[in-house]
Amino acid sequence: MIQQSLLAKIAAQYDFDHANKIIARPQCKPFSRSWMAVEFSLPLSQILDVTGIQYACPYQQDDQYYKHNAKTNQVKQSERRSASKADLKLATAGKQYWFEFHVLHQDDLAVGKELNRLYDDANRVRALRDALPKDDILLFIGLWGRFNSQDIQQFQPLDNHKECAYVLDSGLTGSGQISRLCQMKKSGEERFLLAAF
Repeated sequence: MIQQSLLAKIAAQYDFDHANKIIARPQCKPFSRSWMAVEFSLPLSQILDVTGIQYACPYQQDDQYYKHNAKTNQVKQSERRSASKADLKLATAGKQYWFEFHVLHQDDLAVGKELNRLYDDANRVRALRDALPKDDILLFIGLWGRFNSQDIQQFQPLDNHKECAYVLDSGLTGSGQISRLCQMKKSGEERFLLAAF
């Protein structure tokens, strides 16, 4: 439930008009992952009351570094220089929070390669969660567009009867603003949605 709680707190303090203007520009897409890491580091650090912030930080627990192998979907101990990196690491007095970011425009859902990148990111996060059980590891997905039933079906590998992913819809307000990812509002105006897995 940490995903739902974080999205609710972000909704209360973040101006999504700003995000809508940036993510709407296709030419920004190559930089959008880094932009999300920087942009959401401030609200997340305030919400979690952090003691330290790092960007592009290697996964580490205690004094050991970890590397994810995409071919085997296994996480093994490694040297620092070869460890997998999170886009954002927030340290608190009690634990560490690791964030990875991914951005998709609605048109990307028709491209198998783009979808596979999203699924690969989700698989990496799952494997790292198992390897670093004392920490919280989350994948934030910035979505842009208007999504129909067929589009939403593409998110079932992240939101199903075994796992939950939630989405914050910047085009809505009130209690309906946050929903399960596969129950997001269909169609409507093009807008920015922030999903958390």
